[in-house]
Amino acid sequence: MRVIFADHNPDARTLLNAVLEELGHEAAAFEDGQQAWDAYEANPSPLVILDLETSRLDGLELCRRIRAHESGRSTFILIVTTHDDPGGLEAVLDAGADDYIAKPSSPKHLRARIEIAERQVEQSGALRAAEEDLARARWLAGIGETALAMEREISGPLHTILDRSARLLEDTSFTPDQRDQLRIISEQGARLAGVIGRAVNLESPQSVEYLGGARMIDLSGGDHRGNEETDKG
Repeated sequence: MRVIFADHNPDARTLLNAVLEELGHEAAAFEDGQQAWDAYEANPSPLVILDLETSRLDGLELCRRIRAHESGRSTFILIVTTHDDPGGLEAVLDAGADDYIAKPSSPKHLRARIEIAERQVEQSGALRAAEEDLARARWLAGIGETALAMEREISGPLHTILDRSARLLEDTSFTPDQRDQLRIISEQGARLAGVIGRAVNLESPQSVEYLGGARMIDLSGGDHRGNEETDKG
């Protein structure tokens, strides 16, 4: 896991870098908050460790910016601070930090805190994946319910159109032009019946780009060109 951390103290950076590498993480160390923020913006990290008193951009402001970032919800923020007063720690948590650790800290203590952060990141990732699966299941259920409603409301009138147009095509009293128009009605009715059938039996819905960049469910059956040519005709 890539870990961004910022600390103005070179000894503290060396210690933290050693602990992260021992735990198998990719360490991205910075000496001030602005550098850490630039790195996060370029490539958000699931774990960020910040000294509270970093220069140019302090830990609290950096914490707020990360939380406001589109990837901030999935980032675990660990604040390193020399302050141990309740008011200061409350400000750390209010800024959006998940946890804090007081200086000076031993390698063992740092390792324990980072391992806690690792588990939290993994659990949060699993929860987000479950939420996405649930959202997709609801989306699929909604598509299925809509398709069944369409079939119920449209199938009857459509069957009547197809049946009547087929009978009229058997009538020899119509002119060739009238018969061509009836044939178009019949073909388009059959096409609509196919779309409804595909919607009802859709197993793995895929969306495609439509006009103006909007997206829609693909019910074409892989026949985009044929449909476009029929529409033009």
